[in-house]
Amino acid sequence: MAQPQAGIIPEPNPFALFLILRVRDPAASGPGVARAAARVPALVKRVGAIDARAKLVCTVSFGSKFWDAVSPGKRPADLRPFKAIEVSGRSAPSTGGDLLFHTNSKRHDLNLELAMRRGEEAARQALPEIEKLLGRERGARRTVKARSTSRVAAEGS
Repeated sequence: MAQPQAGIIPEPNPFALFLILRVRDPAASGPGVARAAARVPALVKRVGAIDARAKLVCTVSFGSKFWDAVSPGKRPADLRPFKAIEVSGRSAPSTGGDLLFHTNSKRHDLNLELAMRRGEEAARQALPEIEKLLGRERGARRTVKARSTSRVAAEGS
């Protein structure tokens, strides 16, 4: 049974990471990319176990054009391309990507760990469909140095 994503309305946390990706050939690669995206919740659970108090969550979003490639003829009525928004000096740009990963937690190093493991898993699955990183923005109240994978794992022990 499908589970709602914990990141849709996440608890406010000081650190966030946004990864926006474009798929090279959505018509041919869409189903494989969608299967890889479906494995993200299990990966979040494994990385989140390092420190459950950090409340690591990750939302995976599909762009409207990519949705059509993954699920032809089943587009939700209100799904449309994201338009840039600006309110009170804050802005959300229109990115044009096919996939958005929004990672949020109380530990920036766990956000980075999850991003690195997602990349490693994609490489292992030989997903040449992911063309390039369109943009990466970090939302945080403060900046911390990223720790190495081994140190993150040691802290969770």
